[in-house]
Amino acid sequence: MTSFDDSGERNHRLNGIQRIVQEDYERICNTEDPYVALNLRPDASMSQVGLRYNRYERFYREENFQRLGDPELTRLALEIRRGIERAIIEIQTISGPDYAQDEASHRNVFASAQESSSDSLAFSDIYFRDGLTYMRLGDFDCAYEFFERARRYNPGRNVISAYIAYIAYKRRPDDPRCIEETTRAFERMSTLEPNNVDIYILQARFALGSQQRALALEALAKIEALEPDHPWLARLRARTNTRA
Repeated sequence: MTSFDDSGERNHRLNGIQRIVQEDYERICNTEDPYVALNLRPDASMSQVGLRYNRYERFYREENFQRLGDPELTRLALEIRRGIERAIIEIQTISGPDYAQDEASHRNVFASAQESSSDSLAFSDIYFRDGLTYMRLGDFDCAYEFFERARRYNPGRNVISAYIAYIAYKRRPDDPRCIEETTRAFERMSTLEPNNVDIYILQARFALGSQQRALALEALAKIEALEPDHPWLARLRARTNTRA
């Protein structure tokens, strides 16, 4: 049985954690400066960056917050973790490839940050997920920006380019030139990755939005051939039939 004193101590600790998380969340969400995100001066050394990153990385692990039983606090913690991951790759990019030689004595401290940030594919995926979030929210300008960042870290992933093409259309749905460019972009993407069902899903959505029924039917046929149980297939087919 938990005593009053134990309960009070737990609530006091939880309130302190909530305050720290909220402060970090607001700071990270309101800046594009990676040094501000990590709560550092712009002239911080790479050893200071590594120490601060490791501190945040340990604190904002998902399992630490799941134990607290507060889903909203866990969500904020994960957003902060993604923010510090973005910050570390941007700082490493700014610092250039020779930073490790300048801070050789601190390599062990910075090891986990280096391991994470050196994997450009992982950071591309972080930006890609951010783009998907903003797309679902209907903020196409932010979605476009994050998809572009994702492509910079993984230019060979054609589905990212497909999302960029789709968002470009969503930003200018009544522009005939944009529709023409997006149509060509999807033709190119589907040629480069003919077995990627996600590209055809986006192509079908674009075709329906731009009233290109023949193109929508073509994309639907590809989806059905590749993944007949895809959850989007019935929905897209229904939309196509209503526009016959």
